[in-house]
Amino acid sequence: MSAEREAIDFDVLFVGGGPASLAGAIKLMHLAKEKNLSLEVALIEKGAEIGSHAVSGAVLNPVALKELIPDYMEKTCPIETTVNDDEFYFLSKKGAYKLPLKPRYLHNKGYYIISLSKFTRWLGGIAENLGVNIFPGFDGKEVLYADDGKTIVGIRTGDKGLGKDGEPRENFEPGIDLMAKVTVFGEGARGSLMKDVEQ
Repeated sequence: MSAEREAIDFDVLFVGGGPASLAGAIKLMHLAKEKNLSLEVALIEKGAEIGSHAVSGAVLNPVALKELIPDYMEKTCPIETTVNDDEFYFLSKKGAYKLPLKPRYLHNKGYYIISLSKFTRWLGGIAENLGVNIFPGFDGKEVLYADDGKTIVGIRTGDKGLGKDGEPRENFEPGIDLMAKVTVFGEGARGSLMKDVEQ
């Protein structure tokens, strides 16, 4: 059983649907609009939906958010609450001891507490509204190189419809070759494609 592999061309491809890739795609679309350029931009996310693999909470400095999306409050950014005060404790088996001094980088007053999952879903909606093609449920399996063996020209997504033995089943669909002039890797800490690129 052989099915033909599809190839789709983009100007820029973001691999990974976390906040960094989404912010990069949003900024790119803003810059393209300012310069009156038409770009085909895509973003793939291995999770079933944007935000499904962002499972923690986070403290967000609003400065970068204001730069990226100045009207984020009007666009109903999913902020849980604002940090009003910071306390720093030393924890031991015998108890917790409040420390009088905090490192400067732990001063979070005025920052936002967010659900990373809700925040990335929200960023995904903003990116889509700007024209980014978002493909959830597609994992990058292989980096594609030009004939020189060095220049990255895209990625291949994983095959669908494989049995437990790795053999194609009746519903088999080969992965898609997503070709791009520029490929941005934002896979996160457990990403596998960057390991291939680094070798």
